[in-house]
Amino acid sequence: MKENPESLHYQCDSLRKQQEDLLAMKDAESQLFADLSTNFDIMQKLLDEIMDRWAALNGPAQAIEFENVMKEYKDRIKDLNVLLEKHTSKSMPEVQAQLDNLKLENDKLTREVKRLQQESTQKEGETHLNLVKKLEGQKQKISNQTAVLNKLQKTVDEQKEKLQAQEHLMDELTRAERAHAHEEISKLKMYTEKFKPLIVAGAKLRNRRMEKTKPWKDQDTRVKEIGNAAAHDADVIADALLYESDLPFPRRIDSEYFEAHYGYDHRNVIETFSPKLSQVISWNATMKTIATYGCVDDDDMSKFKEAFAKIMLVSYGDDDFDMYVTETYEGVSLYKTLEVEFDKVVAINSERRAGSKKENNVTSRKWGRNSTKKAHLNV
Repeated sequence: MKENPESLHYQCDSLRKQQEDLLAMKDAESQLFADLSTNFDIMQKLLDEIMDRWAALNGPAQAIEFENVMKEYKDRIKDLNVLLEKHTSKSMPEVQAQLDNLKLENDKLTREVKRLQQESTQKEGETHLNLVKKLEGQKQKISNQTAVLNKLQKTVDEQKEKLQAQEHLMDELTRAERAHAHEEISKLKMYTEKFKPLIVAGAKLRNRRMEKTKPWKDQDTRVKEIGNAAAHDADVIADALLYESDLPFPRRIDSEYFEAHYGYDHRNVIETFSPKLSQVISWNATMKTIATYGCVDDDDMSKFKEAFAKIMLVSYGDDDFDMYVTETYEGVSLYKTLEVEFDKVVAINSERRAGSKKENNVTSRKWGRNSTKKAHLNV
């Protein structure tokens, strides 16, 4: 298994350091040997001088003895020199051999490092090329995906615009429908409010009819009286509405008869009549009908006619008439008189009509019995 470049670099650095240490040791030993040789030479010279001086001072005998001592000492120095030379000759080759081995190993490692560096450079180049190709492929893939994404975004934007247009259209339609519905509701409210008198009158009549379909003992007299009033009494507002063009049934076209009966144009009645004025005009029209077709005479109606003539002298418009008959003493008194006299005349008329019907019924029954007898005799 090959070592990686980092490990080889570390080994080279370690060997290089060992080589430097050995070279330093070699230089130190060489310097030490040189210093020792120099010192030996100096000591040899000093010994020679000492021997010369000793011989001059002490005579030949002592000189010989001292010379023997010094000779022995010189021999020891020589032995040291020999040992030093042996050590030098022995240690220096070993150090040199170690240095040579280290150099060889260092060269080998250097070559290996260079080879690995070349392989690494080649692999890096190949890897870089592969990465470049891969990167180009990724760029192309991203470009394709971006194109697809842009297309999808364009489609989404188009759909969003369509949706916004549809929402805008729906809002417009909704607003139009709401406006139309509001308009229709307003029209319906106005229509209902406008024709409310006719609706009320119709409801009273239908209620009376339903009540009269019950057994006699179960019938509500008040419901029938209200229905009778709606059927027989005048109602200037409700009758004026019969001439309007937006009715759900054919409108009346005899405007002249309405004006002759009530004394006013039907359009004027709808536009200007207040509730109290409408009531007074309706009472008067009912009294005219009773006078023509009913069972009362002028004396029974005199007080009503007198009060009606007085109250109609008031100039009316908007709510002036209603203020007059509700806030002034004279107006309140006249309105009350009209109401009382109207109810009294209607009651008298109803009683006399009821009596007349009873007599007619008796006569009819007698005539019916006589007719039956004659029929039997003829048989």
